[in-house]
Amino acid sequence: MPLPTIKKHVRERGFDHTGRLAVDLSRACGGEVRKVIERKNNSVQVGASMDLRKKQAKMAYAACSDIDTEASYALVDDI
Repeated sequence: MPLPTIKKHVRERGFDHTGRLAVDLSRACGGEVRKVIERKNNSVQVGASMDLRKKQAKMAYAACSDIDTEASYALVDDI
């Protein structure tokens, strides 16, 4: 499951790089890519302190579909 990238960065790159990483990882491992979380805000963590990053992460994402509590998930991020 790719962590959602802010839309500005997707526009700048022309693609969602974490989404591509997640697809490649799922192919290699025989899994599937599912959108289970969505971004709630556009906070940017580059240059932020560890404490600020933790606070931002707690407020940055929300579930957008049912989460299977019996399944295992791999979060894919570019950091």
